[in-house]
Amino acid sequence: MTGLVYDDLFLEHGYSQRAESPQRLTVAMQRLAETGLLDDMHRLPVRAATRAEICSLHDEDYLEHVRLVADNGGGSLDVDTVATERSYDAAMAAAGSCIDAARAVFDRDVDNALCLVRPPGHHALPGGSLGFCIFNNVALAAEDLLAGRARSVAIVDYDAHHGNGVEQIFYNRDDVLYISLHQMGFWPGTGSVDDAGAEAGFGRNLNIPMAPWAGDEHYARAFDELVLPALALYQPDAILCSAGYDSHFRDPLPDLYLTCGAFFDMTRKLADAAAELSEGRLALMLEGGYDLQVGMPEGVEATVRALMGLEPAEWTQPDRVPHEQAAKRVAHILDQVIETHRSRWLS
Repeated sequence: MTGLVYDDLFLEHGYSQRAESPQRLTVAMQRLAETGLLDDMHRLPVRAATRAEICSLHDEDYLEHVRLVADNGGGSLDVDTVATERSYDAAMAAAGSCIDAARAVFDRDVDNALCLVRPPGHHALPGGSLGFCIFNNVALAAEDLLAGRARSVAIVDYDAHHGNGVEQIFYNRDDVLYISLHQMGFWPGTGSVDDAGAEAGFGRNLNIPMAPWAGDEHYARAFDELVLPALALYQPDAILCSAGYDSHFRDPLPDLYLTCGAFFDMTRKLADAAAELSEGRLALMLEGGYDLQVGMPEGVEATVRALMGLEPAEWTQPDRVPHEQAAKRVAHILDQVIETHRSRWLS
């Protein structure tokens, strides 16, 4: 049984003129309905997080600031993040629902879960919004599990942007393993291969920067040679995933080259790892993804098919291939990243 978190409230959150819009959820839900997958999913309840839950990781002054901006009709929270009068309610519901989805997966009420929520969260910092994100949904879900259910949690993030907020929150802790695959040198400019955690968290932060034009085969190598071995060594009690679809080749923001076959394969591998390591406990939270024609709808469909144990569909393929020199550069940089992590953190 695959759980689904969705509510029309998430459509009432503000939008960025650059990319992040309510239509991201609309096209994803339409695709699930058209394919019949929606009928086979278990709808999980949507509820607002409590102030105590939010303040387990975020400053109370920041929480109050978001509420006041919304109560006054909305406005800009930062250069990228726009709030409407319903954004506070949507952000609280996104956080609370992700927390509850992680609980449902951990308690085996559902086999796994996908949270189609807005606003996204992995850039959100303890004291402020950033990059379309208000509250750090996946980090709050992990923190809640660690408060009474889990000994350790792994977070795998394949959004094209580095989840700097998640990294900052858990950088000095050993109860969370954070693994991020992201475009190197891309906004927000964090996520160096050398950032491996500090103090008790040393070796618990695994950044895998991917060169522009990285495609399905490169992400498959990164998973097989780094992500899965790291999970096996860490032995988490639950696996959470920041599912971003902006690494799709049609996405307007980054320069990565994934097809939806990669999202299917990564989800399937995470599900298999969860089955082996953590009694199947796997929950995914939506982050980025801004191509409304292919990347978002096909990406979400691919994820759900993998979660349900179904066969992949026929995914849209790119109409051009990277230049030979670009492809060699991607492979060379990935070789270096793999060797760095093998020698330093996975030995």
